[in-house]
Amino acid sequence: MIIAVDGPTASGKGTIAKALAAHFALPHLDTGLLYRAVGRQVQLVGGNPDDAHVALAACDFADSLLNDDILRSEEVGGYASRVSVHPQVRRALYERQRAFALQEGGAVLDGRDIGTVIAPEAQVKLFVTASIATRARRRWLEMTGRGIAADLAVIEADIAARDERDMNRADAPLMAAPGSVVLDTTHLSRDAAIKAAIAAVHARAAAETLRIRPFDDSLAKHFHDINAEWIAEMFALEPTDREVLENPREKIIAPGGDILFVEAHGLGIVGTCALQRTAPGSFELTKMGVREAARGLKAGEFLLAATIARAQELGASKLYLLTNRKCAAAIHLYEKLGFVHDAGIMADYGARYERCDVAMLYKGG
Repeated sequence: MIIAVDGPTASGKGTIAKALAAHFALPHLDTGLLYRAVGRQVQLVGGNPDDAHVALAACDFADSLLNDDILRSEEVGGYASRVSVHPQVRRALYERQRAFALQEGGAVLDGRDIGTVIAPEAQVKLFVTASIATRARRRWLEMTGRGIAADLAVIEADIAARDERDMNRADAPLMAAPGSVVLDTTHLSRDAAIKAAIAAVHARAAAETLRIRPFDDSLAKHFHDINAEWIAEMFALEPTDREVLENPREKIIAPGGDILFVEAHGLGIVGTCALQRTAPGSFELTKMGVREAARGLKAGEFLLAATIARAQELGASKLYLLTNRKCAAAIHLYEKLGFVHDAGIMADYGARYERCDVAMLYKGG
């Protein structure tokens, strides 16, 4: 999965990108550091960052420069903004960024043109922004916190000037890529912004990487193995379980029910859920399991929503489920999507499983 995080300076995109990389176990590249290194190299040789030839020559900087703390200074940031307007500089750094984005397994990159130029095929694109006043104050607090004297008004003017350059340059101007999730962090704390970004990635990744597949006999083994694994791990397989898992066509499909599967890109079938017809218009949502490999993709929620929709297509006037309080995470998901605890369902159907101590009825979301 490639995650592109774009936005203006001091919007919080770097903090968010690092948090996303840690959360999803992906490598991270702050592409702004590359431009800061070019700007710093121009500064070191006493060159003019507005001269395209000087800026292009500075692209041949030593890798060790990327570890220099001075790259985070406001002065070098200004140089970086000025050298980045040159198409020659952007082309020189393009391949380096592109190779990082396309590495096996994916990556998180943050900058100003990741979703528009560097990795337009990114599965998830975020555009992180905030008001100029908020961004200036954040940068001022960061600098004074490191013992660096700083003038808030000067920082605000500098950020406004950088925005003007970045948004109006002819080559790869700063803008939200098509399909981006825009995240305004003006009124968000650091933790709230990270939480919102993670939620946005989960939602977008599910739409991009997950798909529902209908039942066919070639998938019966997945139906058996996924469910047998989680049931045996948490409880014990009961005769009712074995009967259904070993004969899905006879016990589920033939009587008018259905079985759905969720497939994740690169992982294959990661989850399954069945609708067992128990009476005209009545269906039990049963045998829902998702593999551990799909953790973080919201595959369970994606599958449950599709199964509820399928029940409605089948004409369900009653949709219920039986579970156990040990399945707390699953119960929370059921509640989120419209199921409520129901004593009548427990009285009518609860005896079907020894482990059943929770019964729920779908009331709608």
